[in-house]
Amino acid sequence: MSKHIISKELISEVLGADAYSASKWIDNKIAYSTIMKTKDKMKDNFINIHELAHKCKEWAYDKGYDIGEEATRIEIYDRNECKIIHYETKLKPFNPENIFKASQWILDKIESEKK
Repeated sequence: MSKHIISKELISEVLGADAYSASKWIDNKIAYSTIMKTKDKMKDNFINIHELAHKCKEWAYDKGYDIGEEATRIEIYDRNECKIIHYETKLKPFNPENIFKASQWILDKIESEKK
């Protein structure tokens, strides 16, 4: 059974292409699948979830944030303000979903600041 855990807006930002459909876990959470639209072509992409989590961390860094991860805690550090601006605890230990959740928080913050 597939589970949607990352928004198509976030995956579009992170991978730099338009996500046509929401992404989902497949094959016992070994890979991640999304349909991407690039230059009039539809392409079904598969990416390892840990690679996708790393790309989310790189995207956050490019936006001025660091995502720090401990066993059951995640922190978002604003490099411009030199401080932790958000954290969550009691998470699943070292789970890529934690990175996706933090990245979504950053995307929502960026979008709200545009308004």
